[in-house]
Amino acid sequence: MPIKRYRLISVTLILTGLLIAALNPIAQAAEEPGLFAYKARYSIRKGGFKLANINIQLQRDGDQYHYISHSMTTGFVSMFRSDEIHETSKLAVRDGRIIPMHYYYERISKKPKKINLLFDWQARKAVNTVSGQEWTVENLPDSTVDKFSVQLASMLAARKNTKTMRFHYADKGQLKEYQFNIEGKEQVETELGEFEAIKVKRVRAKKKKRITYSWLAPELGYLLVRMQHVEPDGAKLDLVLEEFTRLDDKPARE
Repeated sequence: MPIKRYRLISVTLILTGLLIAALNPIAQAAEEPGLFAYKARYSIRKGGFKLANINIQLQRDGDQYHYISHSMTTGFVSMFRSDEIHETSKLAVRDGRIIPMHYYYERISKKPKKINLLFDWQARKAVNTVSGQEWTVENLPDSTVDKFSVQLASMLAARKNTKTMRFHYADKGQLKEYQFNIEGKEQVETELGEFEAIKVKRVRAKKKKRITYSWLAPELGYLLVRMQHVEPDGAKLDLVLEEFTRLDDKPARE
C-alpha cells in the first residue's frame, strides 16, 4: 500500500485561532482578566494515526507576554518526515485586547521557511519578511493580529456574548480577514476528560470547501481543547488537548 506523505502543519494553520488587536503598543503592568500563564500539549491525529505533537507555553514578563510553540512529527509519520515548526509571539494586552508586537515562524524541513513580522502601532504598519523577501502592510485596523497570538485573543473574546468575530492579519504584502461564527455549546472528550465547550466555525468563501471547527472550554479559561479540519474529500484532521497546566498557582479547572 502506498504511503501518503504528510507535512507538519503549524499551529496557526491548523488552529487558525481567533480575535482582536489594538492601537497602542504596550500595556500597563496590570493583571489582565482571562489571560494567564500556562503550558499545554496537543496531538494531531488523522484517523487512527498520530501525526505530530504540539507544545505551547504562555509566559509573562512584566507587562508583556511571550507565546511559544514547538511542533514535531511523531510516530509513523516521523519515519518519513522529521519536520519541526517553531513559533513565537511577543505581545501585550490592554483593555482586553491582544496587541501583537513581534511574530516569528520557522519551519525546519526539506522545504524550510522563515517568517518575521514586526508591528509599528504608532505608524499603524507591519513589516513582513518571508524567506528573505520583505513587504510592508500599512493602515492596520484595530482588529489586526498575527496568526499565532490570535489564539490568545480567542480566550478573551469568547467571554463576550457575541455570535460573529472578525479580525485581520498581515500575509506577505496583503491584509486579510478571518471571520468566525459561534455555533453554540457541545461536550468534548479529551485526554483530560470531558468538557463543555463553545463551538466556533471558521467562515470561508463559498468556493472553498474546507471546514474548520474549534472548541473552547470555559472551565479551562476558554482554552482551545479541540479543533477539527475537514477537507473537501471528507478527510478529517483532529487536534486534541492532552496536557494542561496553569503556571499561576491556581487550579487548572475553574
